[in-house]
Amino acid sequence: MVVRNIYLVLRSILCLLLSCSVTIGLVNAAGRAPLEIRLPRAEVPQGAEAQWIAEKMVLNGLAMSIRHFRYKGELEQVRDYYTDTWSRLGCPALTELNQPPGYMLGCESNDYYFSVRLQEAGREIEGVVTISELPSSAIVNRNTKFPKLKSTQVLQKVESRDFGKTAETLLLISPKSLEMNMDYVDHQLLQIGWTQEDVTQSVNQNDYSVTKIYNKRKQTIQIVYRPTAGDLGGTQMWVNWVK
Repeated sequence: MVVRNIYLVLRSILCLLLSCSVTIGLVNAAGRAPLEIRLPRAEVPQGAEAQWIAEKMVLNGLAMSIRHFRYKGELEQVRDYYTDTWSRLGCPALTELNQPPGYMLGCESNDYYFSVRLQEAGREIEGVVTISELPSSAIVNRNTKFPKLKSTQVLQKVESRDFGKTAETLLLISPKSLEMNMDYVDHQLLQIGWTQEDVTQSVNQNDYSVTKIYNKRKQTIQIVYRPTAGDLGGTQMWVNWVK
């Protein structure tokens, strides 16, 4: 999976939405492919253990990168580090937001938005730092070649690139039944040369889901189907397509 931890990715996106004053949901106004845009490096404090969650990622047409780190030190040390680092990149002032159990810092330069969510974890500080284009630089792009019923909506589209592989992660919502969606996707994928490799069902007290995995040459598609809440009979789908 190219996006290494989708839950950290989603949490970082939520942090960005909460801290940025402009609505995100936005190909790039200058005509550049978003995955080719060079963002400032997501820096972490010296001595921190860090890993990329998604070094190159696009959310609905908005280029961003996300990095997770753990730092043995004080919250104030990390705050001072980002105040100094981001001021040298053109940020005039930091926005601070207390979101228990976490703490949020963000700032906006002429071209980019910088944010970091911090949380104390024992004697360490855990952080997720996100760098993105400003939403005004992007145009909405939720287009996908993944086969879906006409009534299905794309709520979120995340593109990422890592280790030379590109991935597309989709959140879809359909008013049709889980069975109808599965049958349609099965038929469409098998028709164009995909092979179903695995199918599993998960049944808990308040949750039911079906996961299917398809392969085609060096590509993989993983789909998680869940019925929507209530009695409407719709379907929610998470799709991860590694290309």
